[in-house]
Amino acid sequence: ASAASASGEDAATSSAAATVAVAAPSVAVALSEDGALVLVASDNVARLWSPEMRLDLQTLKGHAGAIGAVAFSADGESALTGSADTTAKLWSVATGDCLRTLEGHSAAIIAVALPSASSALTASADHSARLWCLQGGASLELKGHTAAVNASALSPDGKLVLTGSSDKSAKLWKSDSGECCRTFSGHLAWITAATFACDGLWALTASEDTSARLWDVESGTRLRNFAGHAEGLSSAVVSRDAKYLLTASADRTARLWSVESSECLRVCEGHADVVKFAFFLDGPQRQAQIRILQQPPKPPRPQHTLDREVIFTASVDCTASAWTAQGHERLQTLRGHTSWVRSVAFCPDGRHVLTGSADSSAKLWVAERGQCVQTLRGHKGPVNSAEFSHDASVVLTASDDRTARLWRLDADASTSVVQWTMKGHKGPVKAAIFFPGSTSDILTACGDHIVRIWSAGAQECVNCTGHSAAVNSVALLEGASSSSSSSSSTTASTMLVASASADHTVRLWDRRGGECRFTFRGHKAAVNSVQSSFDGALLVCASDDSSASVWGVATGRVLRRFKGHSSRVLSAVFSPDALVVLTASADRTAKLWSMESGGCLSTVAGHTAQLNAAVFSGSDGKAFALLKAGTSAQPDAQSALPRALVLTASDDCSAKVWDSSTGVCLKTLQGHKSRVVFAAFSSNGAWAVTTSSDATAKLWDVQHDFRPRTLRGHAARVGSAAFSPDGTRLLTASDDGNILCWSVEAGRRLGELTGHTDAVNSVVFSPDGVLIASASCDHLVRVWSNISGQCIGVLRGHEHFVKAAAFSADGASLVSASNDRTARLWCAESGICRCTFTGHESSVTAAVLCTSGQIVLTASNDRTARLWSADTGECKYIFRDAFDGWVQAVSLSRVGACSCGCALGVLAATGHDKTLRLWCAETGSSRGVFKPPCAEADAEGGGGGGGD
Repeated sequence: ASAASASGEDAATSSAAATVAVAAPSVAVALSEDGALVLVASDNVARLWSPEMRLDLQTLKGHAGAIGAVAFSADGESALTGSADTTAKLWSVATGDCLRTLEGHSAAIIAVALPSASSALTASADHSARLWCLQGGASLELKGHTAAVNASALSPDGKLVLTGSSDKSAKLWKSDSGECCRTFSGHLAWITAATFACDGLWALTASEDTSARLWDVESGTRLRNFAGHAEGLSSAVVSRDAKYLLTASADRTARLWSVESSECLRVCEGHADVVKFAFFLDGPQRQAQIRILQQPPKPPRPQHTLDREVIFTASVDCTASAWTAQGHERLQTLRGHTSWVRSVAFCPDGRHVLTGSADSSAKLWVAERGQCVQTLRGHKGPVNSAEFSHDASVVLTASDDRTARLWRLDADASTSVVQWTMKGHKGPVKAAIFFPGSTSDILTACGDHIVRIWSAGAQECVNCTGHSAAVNSVALLEGASSSSSSSSSTTASTMLVASASADHTVRLWDRRGGECRFTFRGHKAAVNSVQSSFDGALLVCASDDSSASVWGVATGRVLRRFKGHSSRVLSAVFSPDALVVLTASADRTAKLWSMESGGCLSTVAGHTAQLNAAVFSGSDGKAFALLKAGTSAQPDAQSALPRALVLTASDDCSAKVWDSSTGVCLKTLQGHKSRVVFAAFSSNGAWAVTTSSDATAKLWDVQHDFRPRTLRGHAARVGSAAFSPDGTRLLTASDDGNILCWSVEAGRRLGELTGHTDAVNSVVFSPDGVLIASASCDHLVRVWSNISGQCIGVLRGHEHFVKAAAFSADGASLVSASNDRTARLWCAESGICRCTFTGHESSVTAAVLCTSGQIVLTASNDRTARLWSADTGECKYIFRDAFDGWVQAVSLSRVGACSCGCALGVLAATGHDKTLRLWCAETGSSRGVFKPPCAEADAEGGGGGGGD
């Protein structure tokens, strides 16, 4: 989609545009009314995407055919998709659930619209359009066209329906009776788009005849003709002020026109293919997109690794406990309170822990020893929260006795005095927090429905009123602005206050005046906690409805909803990098959730009663080091690893080493900060390599307990790597278009292979180590000399991204796999294509040659693997009906040759169903399935743990 600005001078001069890249050719795209969401459909799946957060929010699955049309409702709460399976589906944007399926058409649905909350419009290849009542599912059929109906629209007053058809005409229909009241004729080819403009006074049509036309609705006369595109039009839209027209065309351009003069004001060039849609970013859309494109850089996020993280939990069992975030090992238990522990907090330096309890006290603990060094007494009711100031000199507590207190600590934290008691609350104080960098500016949440902002030097506090029930939690947002804020009122750092209430809502407030800026609605029960991310862009909330949710502050929309607890969720917090959410529940567990996938990463269980809170130790790992000090190291059960190993790479940022004979996981290789996309052993088995989306590769020393070494130098995702046959060199290929050469022993960079103009997807050595082959998104395979580092051949012929390349055993031939659904066999020396293998129904993801060079094995996104004759290109065998997802990689073993001349085993790995499968290449019979324990748990529980 291409975007142009909305009105006035900006429409003719603005050059800012945003481009969304999709993995497959997009069939349809829609932009929500507020500009916060994009809906893109490809094949039979539609995806909701947040431009501001750069996140896939929901995947809409359920259609049996390709989706050809998508649309949002005006409020952005619902989406409508139309498919070749003859149905339209209504979806919840928040949950991704299908709310209703509209059935009645007898052919593919080409266009859809959601003109109101109660009605929908569909246009179909069955020569009809239908106006649907969403509540009952009944429809009014509009039939009269003699060819497919490609577009439909409802007038602003809801009285007329406009349709455009392949019969070269557009028609007006009465929405109450379905009677055709006018036909617009004059286009020389089929009409591709039709809509109302100027408050329903005009009808706009776009056609394959390269023109767009404006019509007077009342009289049916043509008002304007817009001609100038070199090929047919895909879409057309008039700006809200009716001054400009925007068209999209198959000539790879969008054009901006003056409605008054019919002159073309600008040609928007840059797309490499058909421009399917173009939108004006007017009103809220324009403000949202300008905020995305022009907002100042956000503060850098702290580095955070889960393996150095400690989780602290507070429980009704009167204890607080420290746990490792990954191994779930209980490091420490803090005992001493005589009633529920309601809160837990870390000192900034990681040396002390602070707990608040229903026994009316707060306790200060030495983290390393679990020893209580001080008890803060004085409150006359349960202490609901307790936290440290930024410099650890002051402690703040909130209590059911309707007060909050400041406690001044001495240098060694052994004694304290009450510095200030905040009185005036008319109910229990549920929470109290410091403003960043301050020891006297304080925010409190109260059971009297009020949020109060306190300053030590002020006589009175600022009251934020508006909640209709108790305020349970408060948070501060740094560097964020609410979705309702205009450019003139954008708040500065720490100027927004967030509050969570038992009235099921979260509210944003102006710190200075206490004015409510925005209300987040979506939970079905009391909201117990709220916390902001490091950069202030996100809010995470915990609710009595057994879920936690993450909201975008700028858009006011739910980005993630975490469901999995069996009872109410009492606390939810972000990890320092905002990539993980930690929740604590009355079901006695804490859970770690992935922001990227929305799945549960792990569950911490061990308490004997409900958990009231759970927190991360911090990003510097100090608490981890202190708590682990003095604990005996566990003996390494895998010190002597067997020879037959399998290495897998996962989206969970790790790689795993498996025993191939038993399927048991022997070792988890951790350290990457993003998904691990590739893993391999060196030929001598002494080294392993992993590559990641974090732009690094890691070398693992197998003989020394997989000790890691990080290789840095790429500027983007490292997608592939290859060891030289002698194991002394390593090549890494990256999306930055470069290939780097490394010394394996020294971990030192030796050189660089440059020449590709797009991402390099695969790199491989020839068996003798003389040649190197690389496959790239620039549609090319390049052959390089390993001795000189020079490119000695360019293999041309593929029509799309080349995903992989592999040499034959003698190095004379080369096979490549491409997104153009083919694999090709090449002569490595001359670069001549010897054979093209066609038959896959989707992208070919991998291809290999058997030892004899007579058989080619391919893997595809069509969920099959295929065996081909290298001489004739004939498909010998199809491995199908066993894969629940895309087949991402294949390999042929080198021993136990079958009668056909190829190896005995075929190893096929799929990223969707999380399995590895072994087959006999001769008979096609299954020889074994490897399924990680996490995948089995997901299958049994329906959870979302782990990655592909």
